[in-house]
Amino acid sequence: MSEYQYYEFQAIDRLLTDAEFESIKKLSSRGNVSRSQAIFVYNYGDFRYEPIEILSKHFDMMLYMANWGTRRLCFRLPKKLVNLEEITFYCVPDVITTSIVNDHVVIDIHFNSDGGYGWIEGDGILSELLALRNDILQGDYRTLYIAWLGSLTQDNADDIDDQLEPPIPPGLKQISPHLKQLIEFLEIDADLIEAASTESIEKLNCNLEIKQWLPKLTTTERDKFLLQLLNGEPNVDKQLNKRLRQLADADTNFKKNILENGQRTASQLLAAAEKLDIEKKAKKQRAKEEARIANLNALAPQETQLWVEVFQQINTKTTKGYEQAVKLLSDLKNLAHHLGTTDQFIAKVTKIQQDYSRYSALKTRMIDQKII
Repeated sequence: MSEYQYYEFQAIDRLLTDAEFESIKKLSSRGNVSRSQAIFVYNYGDFRYEPIEILSKHFDMMLYMANWGTRRLCFRLPKKLVNLEEITFYCVPDVITTSIVNDHVVIDIHFNSDGGYGWIEGDGILSELLALRNDILQGDYRTLYIAWLGSLTQDNADDIDDQLEPPIPPGLKQISPHLKQLIEFLEIDADLIEAASTESIEKLNCNLEIKQWLPKLTTTERDKFLLQLLNGEPNVDKQLNKRLRQLADADTNFKKNILENGQRTASQLLAAAEKLDIEKKAKKQRAKEEARIANLNALAPQETQLWVEVFQQINTKTTKGYEQAVKLLSDLKNLAHHLGTTDQFIAKVTKIQQDYSRYSALKTRMIDQKII
């Protein structure tokens, strides 16, 4: 199978300038570039530039995937809008990292998996993930926590057994469509997320919780935010949200109540996910067995008629008739085992063998389906 590499960059806070647009177009002949997006696809060769440098200079999000199992999702965030200390809780060496580039913080989620070399297609994935950036800027760290969970099973994560869980963000039980897309993109075990979510409180409506601190803003602060809004500056709402969260924390220890939790070890979480998987499989098996028994109980009153149909199908002397007869015999065999009448079933099948010994096509099908 040929290799496949997909790079996509997305500008969110602003469009590329004329100079940037022309510069990005010159990076590769395989690029599809617009004022807000750049896509590069390689089936051989590679992108000649360091993608994080391109992101940190010109774009706000980057997605990379390769069919040997690598997945990468990166965010460029205005430094003044994020709390780097909180974000650092979720970092894992070589897997989830942060760096500061000028006035921005870059978050790099870099997964490697042995499950590569399948058919993949990158087009359209990043557009489904754009809302994750806004979540992080609003102080919703479910994206980072889910990525941390996924890091526990990555080939490039070392010594994770005793690693302590970072703060569990609210609302982990309510997975939005863009979080579902993240889970699918990073190929994170759904049972691991479900097991971890048991300790997550319900998601707070941040606007409802935070807006009560609006009166705490000084007149100078309000005028500043209004002036930024009138000037069309980007992310004014996020700046306001961050300031209100600071006020909330100062008054009620808001951050401690929301963020300072989660002390399970990685091995405990992985064990909980494995236990959940076993329980789900057992439940599914029980349901399957209950359905099988219910089906057999429903079949029991029809036993006499089913035997009549067996002989009718055999006597058609057609391939289709033989196949239908053997299917009915298979149902009757299961029913006999359920009712404890296996001896009677064997006797009837033996009689069929004797009476239709010259029907070789029928005999072959009965052997194939283990009727005889």
